[in-house]
Amino acid sequence: MDIYKTILFTSNLSENSRYTFTHAARLAKCFGSKIVLLYVIDATTGQLHYRISGLFGENRWREMLKDHMKAAKRALTGKVSSKQLIQVALDAFCNDEGISGAEVGVAGHEVIIKEGDVVKTILAQSELSHCDLIIMGSSKGLLSGTTIGNTIKSVLKGSKVPVLVVPPAPTE
Repeated sequence: MDIYKTILFTSNLSENSRYTFTHAARLAKCFGSKIVLLYVIDATTGQLHYRISGLFGENRWREMLKDHMKAAKRALTGKVSSKQLIQVALDAFCNDEGISGAEVGVAGHEVIIKEGDVVKTILAQSELSHCDLIIMGSSKGLLSGTTIGNTIKSVLKGSKVPVLVVPPAPTE
């Protein structure tokens, strides 16, 4: 029964992402699904961009952003780009769960890294990849335990396919 042919796993590379991915991998194995791993680099919001570029001018602001990104990449990764590090982390999720293109029971995987509005990008990628299920992880709130953030709420509201929200890993 091909209920979930393609599963979209969204990751913010948080501590809970690995735990959430184990659930995505198990479902992919059960259904023989392809799994699409998506990481979205959140673009600067238009409002913030507008305010800051107003202070410094558009050209100076873009130059500042470019310099900042170069410095951050050098400081954090040496010559390895952010996208390459994200790719390595997401590939490690697959390797840790025994998922590869040749894995029996899993139709394969694809790692996608995009920049943009997180919710819009998740919803668009879900349609583009013909996903039958979206899997996201919730986080722990400081006071109330598990929380479902605005990103998850917005994806739930806008999705045309089921969304599975995995609570944080139990603490020992």
